[in-house]
Amino acid sequence: MPVVVFNPLSWDVTVPIAMPHEAAAVTDDEGRPLTMQRVASGEGTRYPDHPLVRAQLPASGYRVFWLHDAADADVPASGAQDLTASPTGLSNGLVDVAIDAASGAITLRDKQGREWFAGEGLRPVVLDDPSDTWSHGVVRYDGEEQACQFLGAEAVETGPVRATVRLTYRWQGSTVREDVFLYAGDEALGVRFVVNWAEHAQLLKVVAPVAGAEGQATVALPYGAIGRPSDGREEVMQRWVDVPTPEGGLTCASNFTYGYDLANGRLRLTLLRSPRWADHGAP
Repeated sequence: MPVVVFNPLSWDVTVPIAMPHEAAAVTDDEGRPLTMQRVASGEGTRYPDHPLVRAQLPASGYRVFWLHDAADADVPASGAQDLTASPTGLSNGLVDVAIDAASGAITLRDKQGREWFAGEGLRPVVLDDPSDTWSHGVVRYDGEEQACQFLGAEAVETGPVRATVRLTYRWQGSTVREDVFLYAGDEALGVRFVVNWAEHAQLLKVVAPVAGAEGQATVALPYGAIGRPSDGREEVMQRWVDVPTPEGGLTCASNFTYGYDLANGRLRLTLLRSPRWADHGAP
């Protein structure tokens, strides 16, 4: 079965792709087999898993990939990659992720030994949020941070393409599930949240304390970017915010949240709010 994948960007990319169909093997448009990993499809209908590959795509172009069933015995098996996962961390040979056993905080180190997160590590926190739907008159969330209770971690994927560790936290009547993952050959750290939130007038953020941060952040806007001071105000972002350091910036990109604050190198992405109704600040 052929699958056509388009790259709308104006530069070549190598990206993970979950094919929308089951397969025993995947080859590119020249018949070369790709390293493949079966991952949960998320479907409730037909295919329990989908093939996950990392593929090269040309700038402003496309490639055709071929999905093969078990009858294609001449397609070589997928090769192994340098991926490891355990309740204490992840590694892919390019970056190492360590998970604190007590707090669940995450630290990130590259192959040059550079620590990208400051001592407290990446972790979810909760703040009181008594404001209404639009947070009238609120320009920052500077209340006391409450740490979520860390319940533990488990490795849920260890394949040739992706390795994932699942961290679970509890806050009062709510549960926060945080999947931390690495792809083979990629320096990016992926974090995916699934939250069952049962709180009232509280705010959930994830803290990313950037080690050695300095200067103003650069933030994505529609069709561009803008520099902003690191003064702790709650600000809007489009898809990413870059925090500069002397050794290069650390960029946090998101496909689900559009709010952040940054002060003293502590980047806090806003995951969700549970405000009262839209009362425009009335008692």
